[in-house]
Amino acid sequence: MRTLTLLFHLIVVQMTFGQEAFLQENGRDLASVEKEVSEPKKVSIYVKDMRTMKTVPYFTVDFSSCGHPKYRSSEMGVFSMETQEGFACYVRITKVGYANLDLLIDYESIDGDKKTYNVFLSRSPNYYHGTIKDSLDRHLYLEDTEVELVCNSDKQIQQVISNANGEFAVYLRPNQMYTLNLKRSAYRSATYQFKTGDKVDPNLLKGMLLKPLVTKLRRDRGHSVVKKNRASRSTGHNYFSVQVLSRQLGKINLAEHKQHLNGYGEVFIEMDGEISKVKVGKYFNRTKAEKVLRDIRAQEGYEDAFLTQTIKKSAPAEGKEQIKPQYMVRLASYLNPELFDGKNLAHLGSVKALEKGEWTIMLIEGFGNLQEATQASTAAKDQGFMAAHVVEWKDNLLKRVP
Repeated sequence: MRTLTLLFHLIVVQMTFGQEAFLQENGRDLASVEKEVSEPKKVSIYVKDMRTMKTVPYFTVDFSSCGHPKYRSSEMGVFSMETQEGFACYVRITKVGYANLDLLIDYESIDGDKKTYNVFLSRSPNYYHGTIKDSLDRHLYLEDTEVELVCNSDKQIQQVISNANGEFAVYLRPNQMYTLNLKRSAYRSATYQFKTGDKVDPNLLKGMLLKPLVTKLRRDRGHSVVKKNRASRSTGHNYFSVQVLSRQLGKINLAEHKQHLNGYGEVFIEMDGEISKVKVGKYFNRTKAEKVLRDIRAQEGYEDAFLTQTIKKSAPAEGKEQIKPQYMVRLASYLNPELFDGKNLAHLGSVKALEKGEWTIMLIEGFGNLQEATQASTAAKDQGFMAAHVVEWKDNLLKRVP
């Protein structure tokens, strides 16, 4: 019995020693093998728009096909996870307004300890574009408008911001009732309700209108307000642009730059002698221009973009008589034009509102000469506008008359 027991221990020792020798001969031990088998691998998914190459934020990663829940990416358009040995799953990448894309994530196909998937989503055929305009000036497109679209049946909400061309895009389904809410500073909020039919009209969202707050004067004060056409200023004076390229010789592929930058405003070439300069936008607010500059610099290939300012003075066309100066009375300036009360000024002339940055300048116009304007200025002071004074509108500039 003792001999059998000793023999049994000897066999066990030999087997154990033989196994350890085999593992050590291959340069590994059992602990390292177990560690290697269970080592997780990192997966990162980056999603971009196939047409614009811009990052797509907050996309959904759906693991339902392999029994796992749905997850949402970050604002930067990135989703990261760790996989274990044996993991293989078709995940569905979804984003409202884009066609779905199925992606296979397989642990065995990952070389090393991590892998990055670059995913490009194409626009869905049910993605529709709209435009937002000023109700007084139909040539003025409104950027930075907050757009909220609510599907009344399932309460699904889409939120976007209109671009420099007043454009936005949302996902619409046939035979649905929607509520569209528009909100922008210096304008009245608006709500539209509409229903899509069996086939969605591609022009359904074109030409949405917002009323500027200053139009309240037209109804409540008994006189008209003329709003200066900000869009027309793009032809002329004192604006900022973002320059992305300059070249002395050679042809510039403007279409390529438009593909990447058109969402920020007009992309155009400005000639300076023999030098061609590619610029983006004509912004009359420096803060807005600097924000666009930061966004453009964040794009690959445009890191050296910089801000330019154009200051021009208009001159009368050759052979034409120069327009006579126009005299006005400057009443006051307001951050909130609703505070203006001009109900007792209607007899003096037509009230006009001009915007300068965040300020709204209230003026009276319609005078035939300087004497009439001076008399109106005195009358305005009697009505409580103590800072009223005569100004001259010339070369698209307001100048105080001594």
